[in-house]
Amino acid sequence: MDAQFGPHRFSAGDGGGSTEFRAARFDVADLRGARFTDCDLTGVTIRDGWLVDVSISGYLSNVTVNGVDVTGFVSAELDRRHPERVQFREGQDADDFRAMWDTIERLWADAAGRAGRLPAAALTEQVNDEWSFAQTLRHLVFITDAWASRTVLDEPMPYHPIGLPQSWYPPADAAALGIDLTAQPGYAEILAARADRMAVMRRILVGLTNADLGRGCQRSPAPGYPEEERAVAECLGVVMDEEIEHYRFAVRDLVGVRQPARLNAAVRAELTAAAAAGTSAMTEPPNPPPVIRSRQDRPGNPQPGLRPCPARGERSLAKTRAVRPRPGRAAPAYRTFARARPSCDATGSTPSRISAAACAGIAIRR
Repeated sequence: MDAQFGPHRFSAGDGGGSTEFRAARFDVADLRGARFTDCDLTGVTIRDGWLVDVSISGYLSNVTVNGVDVTGFVSAELDRRHPERVQFREGQDADDFRAMWDTIERLWADAAGRAGRLPAAALTEQVNDEWSFAQTLRHLVFITDAWASRTVLDEPMPYHPIGLPQSWYPPADAAALGIDLTAQPGYAEILAARADRMAVMRRILVGLTNADLGRGCQRSPAPGYPEEERAVAECLGVVMDEEIEHYRFAVRDLVGVRQPARLNAAVRAELTAAAAAGTSAMTEPPNPPPVIRSRQDRPGNPQPGLRPCPARGERSLAKTRAVRPRPGRAAPAYRTFARARPSCDATGSTPSRISAAACAGIAIRR
């Protein structure tokens, strides 16, 4: 198998990644605080594990938790929270591509407006070691260059110097494309490059016909990608899939970056100065976006489909259950468990009609 560089899914290929821990066994091991990034966890088994405050994101297929395959549930819940995913999967013709791009432009205009209300330092703040908002925009510049300008438009070297490839993309290959991975461009420069690349997509879509969707593109997106012919529909689908998924990540982290306790010293200093001047950047806009922290439905929800977390102490649908202490581990006397909800009818993610690269993802957060 060749190395694959695609959205939300990475394979280093046979021998392309570290095999140090392949088929390893960890028995009664303390792995608290461990991080697994861009790792192939196919076939991993966790038995009698202590999974508390665990965050998982990535491509899911046949993932079972306590004997229950949660893949379909996760996909359905993400579709509920982000209906643009459904619109993307159901697209079939050129008009659907144009309508999908209309949605993407609207979503990102809203996200950029929310980001613009933050202090400048917050735009480069990384939450949980994820890309900052500014870095995300730079990555989408690269995605448009690779999957639209180079493939669909057949341009040999369309890469913007401030574009940001995937984190595992070889630095030497990036340098050969004229990309400076050490660059620290200003936010205005990033916005200008981003606007230009979104205009490239708009120009492609304006003249797109149904016949164009099946045309083969001969160039690979960039060195390191498999050398194979790709249809226009697949290439444009990758751009849109990346736009949708990174929008989800970006707005999730904008919520995190707005919390003073999670900002670094520079951001805290800027917030403190703004507050002293009576113009605190933490002031919420007139209609603040809801924060999704719970799936529990509650009456009086301000927007259908968005479910805020119940207030502290509001546990009418919960029950307590004794927890048996483990040897060598201090355990609380009781732990609260939410009452089980009806199981989801979904059996798995629906294959994308626009691009086979569309994948399911999950972020399980506290």
